[in-house]
Amino acid sequence: MGTAEADLTTSAAKERAEAIRSGIDAIAAALDKIPPLIIEAYKAEDWTALGYDSWAEYVKVEFGTGLLRLDKTMRKDWTAALKSAGLKQREIAPVTNVSQMQVSRDSAETKVSDGPKKPKRKLPTIELYGIRVEGADISVRILYDDKSRHLVCPHCEADI
Repeated sequence: MGTAEADLTTSAAKERAEAIRSGIDAIAAALDKIPPLIIEAYKAEDWTALGYDSWAEYVKVEFGTGLLRLDKTMRKDWTAALKSAGLKQREIAPVTNVSQMQVSRDSAETKVSDGPKKPKRKLPTIELYGIRVEGADISVRILYDDKSRHLVCPHCEADI
């Protein structure tokens, strides 16, 4: 092969490589846009507006086999995004093209919560007999003696 032919082949190969990279980037960008659109369709209840009886029917008829078989990482990302938006496992399954059991496993592996976490309660500072315990999650049992009208330590029966 001559130098001119080699340059032409190299040039064409570089162009194909760039086209492949561009295509991959376009696919990745498009895939990132789908979960927000799905969430929007779900929250707007598009299936009812289009006359479907259920979300699952809407997904099956409107998208059918057009739904992708996502790789494991992307499927888990989609599951996390959809679950955090309020979709239930049975509603996520047809969108991610897997069973409800697989959605359950994906949710467990990525520790997807069903909503915002409760804020941790501030733990009290307790001082008893000169011992100060800050932020300890402990329970203290103190008895009230009706006769003396004093608080009594149940362990040593001393007045508090």
